[in-house]
Amino acid sequence: MLYSILIFGAEGVTENLSPEAQDALIQQHNNLKTRLEAEGTYRGSVQLMPPSTATHLRDAGKGTELLDGPFAESKEQFLGFYLIECDDVGYAQQAARELPAGVATMEVRAVAWARGAVTTDG
Repeated sequence: MLYSILIFGAEGVTENLSPEAQDALIQQHNNLKTRLEAEGTYRGSVQLMPPSTATHLRDAGKGTELLDGPFAESKEQFLGFYLIECDDVGYAQQAARELPAGVATMEVRAVAWARGAVTTDG
């Protein structure tokens, strides 16, 4: 089964850290990625660019409108995600615990298409 680890935090949170703290944060991500790759469960991860780079698509009743972002008024932004293939949510939760929780919050969520859970097995 595929699980996502969704990472949320304040915009610019990592840029406001000291260079040493940024290096430590990146090292935690690299350590997790290396472990997941070694265990064969890593399926990908991305860091999203700032919300100011976003484009929103909305059906305004006269066709789709494209609107430049950002629109969210919340303090936390969607910063990025990991995709992990494993047998149980506990494994994905443990992986999330290994990420830098002091600057972000994580949400573990199963990934599925409209017809049910997906795997990369085909």
